[in-house]
Amino acid sequence: MQMTKLTHPIEVFYDGGCSICDREVQMWRRLDRRQRLRLIDIASPDFAAADHGLDEDAVQQFMHVKTSDGRVFVGVDALRWVWRELPGFSVVAHLSCLPGIDQLVRAAYQAFARNRYRFARRCADGACERTSAAPGAG
Repeated sequence: MQMTKLTHPIEVFYDGGCSICDREVQMWRRLDRRQRLRLIDIASPDFAAADHGLDEDAVQQFMHVKTSDGRVFVGVDALRWVWRELPGFSVVAHLSCLPGIDQLVRAAYQAFARNRYRFARRCADGACERTSAAPGAG
């Protein structure tokens, strides 16, 4: 596999098919004045996890971040990387690591990630819509 040098400190893999996730990423885009984030929509038809060295099923379940040195962080750990890069959010990243708060943040993230389409009100007749870009996410 050919490795290319990242032009951004971190690549952020997010689910643009989730309206809540997409709104959050739009806020990140506005706040990222230093252009430290490369935001990659996994719901895009041309996205292939393998092209980025990621597992297809895992990237569909939880947000991923890949650092410029190739390390991959998932879920809350990925979210903390984003927070550290955004002005005013480094305090949130730090506070979210505190004992007790860490467990709460992790539990909340897990619940959100697994039910993000329900929370985004993409449910009808008791069934939540599941796009082809997000197997297992609904």
